[in-house]
Amino acid sequence: MDTPVVGRDAIVAMTDHWPRFENETEWRVIEGSRMAIGWREHQLLEDGGTSGWYRGMSTFVFDADGNVQEYEGVFDLVSVQVALQ
Repeated sequence: MDTPVVGRDAIVAMTDHWPRFENETEWRVIEGSRMAIGWREHQLLEDGGTSGWYRGMSTFVFDADGNVQEYEGVFDLVSVQVALQ
């Protein structure tokens, strides 16, 4: 994204525009206040079907209260393109 999405209200508002997905965590690494996860997901289509699976990873940095302070997500662009054909 060109600009960061900051704050709970902004994040919730952004997700209102996302398609529906089914997501599965494939692996997770936690070190101190940081967590990285690898995941796969597919889109739930309006006709009741699904797209193909595609993969990505996300990183999180938490504060002492467990609130997310930083997030970054990376998609495998080739698998997204193949899955949504």
